[in-house]
Amino acid sequence: MFQRYSSQPQAVSNDRTLRILIVEDEPLIGLSLKDCLERAGHDVVWVQSDRAAYTALRGHGRAFDILILDIDLGVGTTGFDIARTARTIFPNVGVIFSSGSPPDWLRSFGVDKAMFVPKPCTETGLLTAVSALGEELSDAQLVTYAARTR
Repeated sequence: MFQRYSSQPQAVSNDRTLRILIVEDEPLIGLSLKDCLERAGHDVVWVQSDRAAYTALRGHGRAFDILILDIDLGVGTTGFDIARTARTIFPNVGVIFSSGSPPDWLRSFGVDKAMFVPKPCTETGLLTAVSALGEELSDAQLVTYAARTR
């Protein structure tokens, strides 16, 4: 879970509503992340397993701008595996890994240009990471994503 410092999280500075997939097996953490991001104005889908993540990526009907992935999901594949699969479907999707463990594995198993947010994190830390990735998405990428949703 993360610590709350602000009762009103701010949306990303570019004022774009981002479509975010959260993959987190811990219900309290997943609900907290979803709530924070929705209050910041984002469109959020939260799933609790690798299978649900793969289903969301392949058949949810809309592309995701950012993935927030717990690395250790307990059963099944890892957040690293989900990120690699997602990048084959959406090559430019932003990725934020989250874990209570040190980010040592990122270099070996992560994907390019991924960010890491340690657990616990603050709302400010989460929203800063989301904002940074959101700003990296070019207008062309957002237009491409929008076209896929129609």
